[in-house]
Amino acid sequence: MKEEKKKKKSAKKQSKRCTLKEIVQYDCEINSAGRTQCFAVRRIFQLCEGRPALEVTHVVDFDEQGEAKLKPGYEKLRPPASKWKP
Repeated sequence: MKEEKKKKKSAKKQSKRCTLKEIVQYDCEINSAGRTQCFAVRRIFQLCEGRPALEVTHVVDFDEQGEAKLKPGYEKLRPPASKWKP
């Protein structure tokens, strides 16, 4: 019985794990010569099962390989969420 409860709790914890996903958007400008110049803008989002995506670009650091990592202390800080009702 206790073994079953432990397995269920473990499964719940795994299902609520969050991942970081990156998108690249481009900010483009037309310079004085009439040429378009674009710059890549990396945006990082934290995706947790059953929760809306949360942009965390401002609280990430990048390691030597360019992987985004949340700064210490931000892993558990998420604003409260509620279901959207039309």
